Amino acid sequence: MQMNQNPPVKRGRRSRVSTEQKLAILQQWQAGTPVTELCRTHSLTANAIYRWKKQLDHGLRDHGELIPNRPLKNG
Repeated sequence: MQMNQNPPVKRGRRSRVSTEQKLAILQQWQAGTPVTELCRTHSLTANAIYRWKKQLDHGLRDHGELIPNRPLKNG
């Protein structure tokens, strides 16, 4: 019996997470679930979660939802 020395190579695209899944994961994080637990549960990296949060913040800001009511003072 001969064993294969080389493990199979994964080919194709990375698994994609839908927008709804991203929002659900971010809501779990906001509710107090630690990032490490979310990563372990959903097979993600912490960088992915932080990147989604940043993208969400920028997206909301672009739509005017996070812009302050009064202009900020410089200096």
